[in-house]
Amino acid sequence: EYAVGDAVLYSRGGGAALEATITGVSYPAADEGAGAEVTYYISLGGQERETTASRLRRAPAAVAVAAAPMLALEGPAHPSASASAGPMLALEGPVHPSGAPATPAAAATAAAPAAAAGAAFFEASYEWQSVLGRAIPAGMQVEMDLSGGGGSRARIPPEWRAVVVFRGENVRVDVTRATTVAELKAAVVRARFGGDPAPPALELEADGRVLADAETVEGARLFGKKLRAAALASAAPPPRNAKVPPRNPPSSSAGRFVRLN
Repeated sequence: EYAVGDAVLYSRGGGAALEATITGVSYPAADEGAGAEVTYYISLGGQERETTASRLRRAPAAVAVAAAPMLALEGPAHPSASASAGPMLALEGPVHPSGAPATPAAAATAAAPAAAAGAAFFEASYEWQSVLGRAIPAGMQVEMDLSGGGGSRARIPPEWRAVVVFRGENVRVDVTRATTVAELKAAVVRARFGGDPAPPALELEADGRVLADAETVEGARLFGKKLRAAALASAAPPPRNAKVPPRNPPSSSAGRFVRLN
């Protein structure tokens, strides 16, 4: 398993292995099954590429030493940082679910604040927050301070992929903080039923609670949650042999009953 900042050799087809650096790691969701692979993002010749562990191997020590300084210099300085604060590297990929810092430098930076904070809980938000050595949820967007100044911060990405379980299958939908539950359900219907002229109505559930159509992804705190969709039962048609009542009730006149057929 590789971490952000690791120097690796990337192999493509039968060609020679190329030197690269891990810039991001995406771990599969818990409900994707044991066969799901970890996705790695690598910096290769100034371009970012997506790959899996089968195409990577650890670089020899000589390559690793040469690659390490490049990691600290790739990212531009953050606008809010002072001139002496050092460069910042923006990492779009999530950190490991265990919350372990990605590099030795980050580990040293995180240790002191973590002791003071007493393993404080990091509440995911769409606004940037200082990490301060706290474990953060998988899938967060992270800006890591490589200078050792302790300025690393994280937030929920502006757009992320929700996983909705419907009839035993995962349906993935790209959402933002403003996406409504109604829009999320409509996306699931399009993905599963396509051009069906009469698709079923759905209800969406998170943490055992049925969500209202007007709720937003942010308001319902759906980031990182397992969502389940279920088709609502339609009204049953009347039985074929049901007796239809007469339009007019039987009437009587002078003691005589007249049956209207």
